[in-house]
Amino acid sequence: MLKNLNSKFGKVNAVLANEYIKVYPETAEEHRDMQKFCREEKIEFYVIRPLSERPFKIVMKGLHRDTDIEEIKSELPIALPEIEILKVGQLKNSRCLKCGEDHRTNQCPITTPQENPKCINCGATGHIASWRGCPLFPKIKPTKDQGVNYPKAQREFLASQYRRQENISYSMQTQKLIPRQVELNSRQESEFNPQTGSREIGYEKEFLGFLEGVKIMYDTLKSIPNLIKTISELPMLEKTEYMVNHLIKALGTVANSVSNVQ
Repeated sequence: MLKNLNSKFGKVNAVLANEYIKVYPETAEEHRDMQKFCREEKIEFYVIRPLSERPFKIVMKGLHRDTDIEEIKSELPIALPEIEILKVGQLKNSRCLKCGEDHRTNQCPITTPQENPKCINCGATGHIASWRGCPLFPKIKPTKDQGVNYPKAQREFLASQYRRQENISYSMQTQKLIPRQVELNSRQESEFNPQTGSREIGYEKEFLGFLEGVKIMYDTLKSIPNLIKTISELPMLEKTEYMVNHLIKALGTVANSVSNVQ
């Protein structure tokens, strides 16, 4: 059967599915011709109707089941005005980037690279449409307020502020523009915050107290060698419970020894 279909319609798109052969026609006309051919050749077949010919179901709520169907059909049409969309009617055909004709570039019969392609913008040869030197290449339009707007005082130069005055030497004039050493010292003194200095002094005292506490703690632990040994043995234990029990046992021994001494 497949051989007869290939001889009649050329190479058809067919797939073997269990005991059946599924044939997929490319067009609706070929679909009808294959049905006619199978009937003439008395070939058993089953047709899967296309989506355009299949009925579809619609559920309408709020209607009684005994409602007349013709009454429903009469209410279905909706009066809509016909609108002509100009942009759809003014679409341009695609142009080839190789030869400039009215077809897509991938459908162009020219398969080799061209040394002098034709521009689809200006029609000249020697460059393509994406060349920025083309006279009809879309130019980038600058947007308004694209630059940075500085305040008026920063954009204007007031020469009167820097004009040399009479009976005043150049060095005296520049002293007004260059800050003096006395002013710099006063600025540094004003920028120094006495509270920050007092806090830094307080931090130093706290740090010294912390170091003194660490030293006292170290001396205390050093006087109890069993406790230091117990702490060094903690990493060798597997569970936390074992570590806590081991530490409590050592502290109990230390407490007993201290009470006996007293």
